[in-house]
Amino acid sequence: MTPLHSRSQRPPVDHGGRDPADPGPAFLLNQPAGHAERRRALVVLLASIAIFCVLAPLARRPLPPVAAFIPIYESALVLIDLITAVLLFGQYRILRSRALLVLGCGYLFTALMTVGHAATFPGLFAPGGLLGAGPQTTAWIYMLWHGGFPLFVLAYALLKRNERPAPPPTAAADRAAPLVLPALTVLLCAGLLLLTTAGQSALPDIMAGQRYTPAMQTTVASVWLISLVALGVLWRQRPHSVLDLWLVVVLMAWLFDIALSAMLNGGRFDLGFYAGRIYGLVACSVVLLELLLENGALYARLVRSHERERRKAQDLLAARDEAQAANNAKSLFLASMSHEIRTPMNAIVGLTHVVLESDLDARQRDYLLKVQASSKALLSLLNDILDYSKIEAGKVTLEAEEFSPEEIVENVGNLFSAKIEEAGLELFFEVDKNLPQRLLGDSLRLTQVLNNLLGNAIKFTPRGEIVISVETLARSAERVELRFAVRDSGIGLSTEQADRLFQMFSQADPSVARRYGGTGLGLAICKRLVELMGGHIAVASAPGQGSSFSFTACFGVATQAVERIDLHRIRGMRTLVLDGQPTARLILQRILQSWSFQVSTAAFADDGLYKLRRADPQAPYELLLLDCKTADLDFLHEARRITAWQSVTPLAVVMMTTQHASESVTEAVRGLTDVAVLIKPVTPSRMFDTIVRLQHGETAGPMPLQQGRKADFAEAMRPLRGARVLLVEDNLVNQQVAAAFLMMAGLDVTLAANGIEAVDWVKRAPFDVVLMDMQMPDMDGVQATRVIRLLPQAARLPIIAMTAAAMEEDKQACLAAGMNAHVAKPIDPAQLMQTLLAWVLPPSRSAAAPAAG
Repeated sequence: MTPLHSRSQRPPVDHGGRDPADPGPAFLLNQPAGHAERRRALVVLLASIAIFCVLAPLARRPLPPVAAFIPIYESALVLIDLITAVLLFGQYRILRSRALLVLGCGYLFTALMTVGHAATFPGLFAPGGLLGAGPQTTAWIYMLWHGGFPLFVLAYALLKRNERPAPPPTAAADRAAPLVLPALTVLLCAGLLLLTTAGQSALPDIMAGQRYTPAMQTTVASVWLISLVALGVLWRQRPHSVLDLWLVVVLMAWLFDIALSAMLNGGRFDLGFYAGRIYGLVACSVVLLELLLENGALYARLVRSHERERRKAQDLLAARDEAQAANNAKSLFLASMSHEIRTPMNAIVGLTHVVLESDLDARQRDYLLKVQASSKALLSLLNDILDYSKIEAGKVTLEAEEFSPEEIVENVGNLFSAKIEEAGLELFFEVDKNLPQRLLGDSLRLTQVLNNLLGNAIKFTPRGEIVISVETLARSAERVELRFAVRDSGIGLSTEQADRLFQMFSQADPSVARRYGGTGLGLAICKRLVELMGGHIAVASAPGQGSSFSFTACFGVATQAVERIDLHRIRGMRTLVLDGQPTARLILQRILQSWSFQVSTAAFADDGLYKLRRADPQAPYELLLLDCKTADLDFLHEARRITAWQSVTPLAVVMMTTQHASESVTEAVRGLTDVAVLIKPVTPSRMFDTIVRLQHGETAGPMPLQQGRKADFAEAMRPLRGARVLLVEDNLVNQQVAAAFLMMAGLDVTLAANGIEAVDWVKRAPFDVVLMDMQMPDMDGVQATRVIRLLPQAARLPIIAMTAAAMEEDKQACLAAGMNAHVAKPIDPAQLMQTLLAWVLPPSRSAAAPAAG
């Protein structure tokens, strides 16, 4: 059997639950009959007709009985029919076609009836046959056998015409379905054999010795008519499958069998008797031959498919190896590119910072600040490319550390506070009152996503406000799903622009890049990071109406987390909120009302004074939240003068101001009782702590932020002045940059140009810390660290990598070699300061440590 497409161009007939579009292997049941099959079937059919025409006139010619004919003939019939039935049942298990199951039962029926016919045939096993056979038993079994098989074919044709794709079977149905109908077929055969043996007296006589009676003619005509009806129904069915076509040939041979052996002949052992049974052998062999040919073709296709799959597997392995090699080459290229770019960038950023610390006129300082900003933008682009590359390569793993989601939001706002104030924008926080205090997750990656979204909001919002919100979506004992959002009142996006926003190197349109800058990498990185955190990111926007970027993320819930907001520590107060921003008033009102405060709001000073005067003397205002941009100290004094007539308790006041103005506001209210300063944007926790302090009579300055302004580098390094530093660096410019930073902080610096010199210096002189480059001639930083760690005097010596090799693999290699920390180039003064303060002992303690030991 050849493949389907070579037989016919018509689509396959779907009668076994197969998808017509499925190009998988076709079977006799669902394979359309092509020209080759039709020609072959026509040749067989014409040959059968021609032979029948020759034999029909000679059907009554007597021939001598051949004792071995019946055993051989019926043994062949039983074997052929049983093998055919088994093959059809096997195809049913694949195609799940009930029509195919019925046809298999038809062949099982003929095999069983043949066994009964042979057992009852006179003179074969006993003179009168076995099973209590009488003179009519064998003839009736023949009639029922030849009338029963066409009925099975008729049922096959009718079922096939109306059959629908079978649903996927359950395990129980898969075992039971192929057994029920064959079992019923066996019972049917047993019943018919019982009828023709034990119940033969109820049947009319159709044999008189070896000759037929007149009743035989009626019986044979009925059987022949049943076969003819089955043939007609099968022939009218369109389109014909290969199995349909060969069943037509089978039924034609079946008709010739009945005609020669029971209609045209005179009795047993004449020419018609023998010729008809030979036609019966042809009829039962045709389908078996096609099934065997089909199995052979299927096996050949299976072998070819296996070879194709094996070649595909080899190609996939080769492609995988090539992809891995390409990925390794990409990683190597990125690491090399990162190092080569960071080295000159270190000189630009570092020396610019050093010069900015000196005396400059206004123009010089302006130029250098722009150089510094441009350098940091270039460095940010480099970090984005490396980040995206690591995410694409699957090398980013999330940490599971404890953190406060409210503090994360607050720190993000503090980081951008200067930019927000410079742009004239307002930043607000909306924090869900049900937000867990402590979570488990990767706070750095969460901060990275929020930083990117807030940075974009500032960039694309010329005026107005930005709101960072966080709410709880779902929570269990161990997991929580949060939704973060950054909403702005900026330029907005069209639907088309929003659809491509999270693609790599994609922006709203080219004019955005020209006007606002950026590469389009940031949001693509955010999307991947959010997906790593088990969430998804989305944007809702319209041109001119601002944008809202939101994302979900899943975190673990920290055990034994201490609740910062304990409502048992605070009492409700009647409060007036005076703020010119509607969003600020709404957020503050919601926070206070969640603590059972009675809250009124005012948008401007006169409205606030009016509400203070109109207050019920029995329930005067106890707390005033005052935005310093909306009203000044004169308002505060006037408000207190008004409330003094209503209550002996002074009005408690929370002055809300920006980080930039906090020092001046704190100084202005110094000496006033029941006044506290709160830095905007406000978080529930800091407001709670501020009000609790007021209720306990504390009137200090503003609550400390989680991340304030960066301290002056030299001043912050004061505890380490005089510490001895070995700077190992082969690049002369980098030596100059690093030495300038260190000497500006008052550290004693010794230079080494490579790892060999570094080892010699450690052997000759004591040092408080070693700053080690990684890539150097003669001996690199990793080798030098391993050698230094073998020296007795360097067992506790802090060694800090200060290198342009900033990939994660580089950091792990440094730590594995025995280094204590890693500082990437270009040097960030704050990071360098924090690392040195964390690892280097002050000179006085450093000198005392050996003595104590």
